[in-house]
Amino acid sequence: MAKILIFTPQHELDAQRNLNDFIAFARNDLTAFGEDLQFDDYVWDITEFLPVKGMGSKRHRIFFTKQTAATKNKDKQPFPVFFQPFAKAYLRYIFTRRPVQNLARQLEALRMLEIALTENDIEIPIIQIDAGILNRAAQLTKQHYSKSVAYKTGGQLQKIADFLDEKWLVMVSLNWKNPINRQKDPMGRCGAEAEKRRQEKMPSQELLLGALPHIFRTATEDRHILIASIAVLMCSAPDRISEVLTLHQDCEVTFSDGEDEAYGHRWVPSKGARPMIKWRVTVLVDVAREAMKRIRRITQPARDIAKWYYENPNEIFLPADLAYLRNQEWLSSAEINLVLWGGRKKAKSAQEWCKTRKIPYKKVGNAHHFSFSSIEQAVLKMLPIHFPYADNTKNLLLHDALMVAPKDMFAKKYQNYSCLIEPITMGQMDDGLAGRTGAKKTSVISIFKEFGLTEIDGSPMTVHTHEFRHYLNTKSQQAGVGELDIAKWSGRVDLRQNDDYDHSTSKDIVKMVRNTVGNTDTGLAPITAAPKQKNLIKRDDFAQLQITTAHTTDFGYCVHDYTMSTCDKYLDCINCNEHVCLKGDSTKTARIRQQLEEQEALLEQVTAEVERRKSDSKKRNDKIDRWYEHHAHTTNLLRKLCDIMDDPNIPTGSVIQLRDIRPASRIGQAANEKLTAKRKKKKKEEKALRRSLAM
Repeated sequence: MAKILIFTPQHELDAQRNLNDFIAFARNDLTAFGEDLQFDDYVWDITEFLPVKGMGSKRHRIFFTKQTAATKNKDKQPFPVFFQPFAKAYLRYIFTRRPVQNLARQLEALRMLEIALTENDIEIPIIQIDAGILNRAAQLTKQHYSKSVAYKTGGQLQKIADFLDEKWLVMVSLNWKNPINRQKDPMGRCGAEAEKRRQEKMPSQELLLGALPHIFRTATEDRHILIASIAVLMCSAPDRISEVLTLHQDCEVTFSDGEDEAYGHRWVPSKGARPMIKWRVTVLVDVAREAMKRIRRITQPARDIAKWYYENPNEIFLPADLAYLRNQEWLSSAEINLVLWGGRKKAKSAQEWCKTRKIPYKKVGNAHHFSFSSIEQAVLKMLPIHFPYADNTKNLLLHDALMVAPKDMFAKKYQNYSCLIEPITMGQMDDGLAGRTGAKKTSVISIFKEFGLTEIDGSPMTVHTHEFRHYLNTKSQQAGVGELDIAKWSGRVDLRQNDDYDHSTSKDIVKMVRNTVGNTDTGLAPITAAPKQKNLIKRDDFAQLQITTAHTTDFGYCVHDYTMSTCDKYLDCINCNEHVCLKGDSTKTARIRQQLEEQEALLEQVTAEVERRKSDSKKRNDKIDRWYEHHAHTTNLLRKLCDIMDDPNIPTGSVIQLRDIRPASRIGQAANEKLTAKRKKKKKEEKALRRSLAM
């Protein structure tokens, strides 16, 4: 019987060889997540390597497990053997190229890809991934996640596809693009859905103007004072919580030019912007200073302990009145209580603490005495995992950090330690301001609930730290602050992100336009200067001063009242005197510039046609001439509008109303049509007369 041979194409051999080499390279040569990384484990602890701020001692792990796995670690199902090595190699490789704070999106994309590869009880090899597999992964992504998360996860799928193409790890070229569209913020800002989104992103007025000031004034417990004071700082400038929690103790800055005084804090942005001074809102300067004073007073003892451990890394901290205990080999439960909690707990608690940590002991009569050296070593192991630094970025020593507190200060059911400290974390702030629901042992109530404060309708009063940032950004937009200034104040590199933080309602926009149009102090009409002396105005012009409504357009805002009449410009907004533009709106300004480019191209074509017809008198066309005049006029308006947007002397936030407008006249249009009809009739009669004479 002839031996059966199976032919394997060269491109398949090459792809499999490249894949094997890549996995071996990531396993043996890369050092991301540590040289001693146990590559074959399906769980990686990467706490020491993620550049995350404000997370304290929270561990960060990567679980190479399936999407359908339960949340409990013991029930998680690891990736299949054929897929797991590639997933590990890919994550280790991309982190080597560009360390990021969070790998969740990349892992989600890998999980969607794994499902697509293992559907119908089959396992499709990595090298056989094609557009169909990726499309299926994208479809699964849309089913599993919200629209915004699905778009980002789809983007990571595209990066995986690009990587497979670039490294020749698949048999056929993919050239695959993310088919999931980015979720667009609706143009309208009214309606139930818009109001719901706004409420989710913004703190309530009752919380900002009532509850938080009340707690700030009346709190007496250190934990409440700290939470309220940090919240006050976040109300005075659009900080990220990670930036507040990593402030240096010597961060305050005051600047005076002889007349005005500014107060701010030195800070390091979390997302790429340069270190700078963030100035506080003027009306909240005194409150921010008082908040800083309270924070510094409460956290100073913890900084002193951190400094002591920095200088004495192998010894337990003891206050002066307990220093004599260092000479003792064994400590009683009462003495341990003094060392750990300053005597605030029962002696039984000290005994349980020692037994849990298996501290050696001996009996003296009926009492237990525990080894001092073993207690000392147990306490040293409980120091923050990044000690002596505040976090693993290693940019700030713990004893130089402003936000450091005694360990367990924020755990209400525990008495805080007297000999241990920890950095204040995002989780502690979120628990304090929003609470946490869950099992009885893990649930936490917010400070608002502790003080018996609720919303007007009786619902729980909660706020997340990022909501203060959304609130200040929205107020800045409503005040007409420029996009660049808002981005810089917020610590952003990309101005486009401002849109995600603007929650102005339709009423806010109408109010701004109504108060600005026709006001020479706040609005501008620089296309043609309006006379300042008193003059009679037309009835229509007077009616336009009463702005009753406004809606957004591609270039600005339309103030036409549609209850009176429909639009007679047919979206020709640039040639409309009921259209206004707002300087500083980067998105709409970009559209104006794009419109100018398109208009100049059209004008060039019409100009060429006019010149061509001028040379041939027989082909003269009035319609072409009118088109030329229209395009020339529109182009001129757009050029002047762009000049205004680029003029540094015109303040950002100015509302610009075009005045050199030639509105369409229905009477004029009717007269033109009548004249055209007469000309056509006359030409027809002349042509018929010549034909009859020729006969």
